[in-house]
Amino acid sequence: MIRLAVSMVMMPLWMLTHGTANAFEGTGAELQRVCNQPKGSHDYYICAAYVGGVYDGMWAYQKFIAGGYKGCLPALTDDTVIAIVKKYMSLQPQALTDPMLGVVGAALMAEFPCK
Repeated sequence: MIRLAVSMVMMPLWMLTHGTANAFEGTGAELQRVCNQPKGSHDYYICAAYVGGVYDGMWAYQKFIAGGYKGCLPALTDDTVIAIVKKYMSLQPQALTDPMLGVVGAALMAEFPCK
């Protein structure tokens, strides 16, 4: 679970440093610049990915890690994880309003509860 939370935070950071080269230096001023661009622009989506990734990571930490969840996950392929998440979303439509990271975490916790 920690690896998942870290990857959700690190993915936007990687995108910022690799996908946009020098267009985004990672400072508060640069974040302000991209977040102030018109919705629908490339820079606006950089802002959305970055702040969304940080939010999702913090939300997941608050809900799962700080809440006392202990990981009990086996090694899984991406296809298996996707199938588990799709099944969970179809059975728990109320979860569709939660952040994506929370949906994935809840699906995995439901499928592999600690015993």
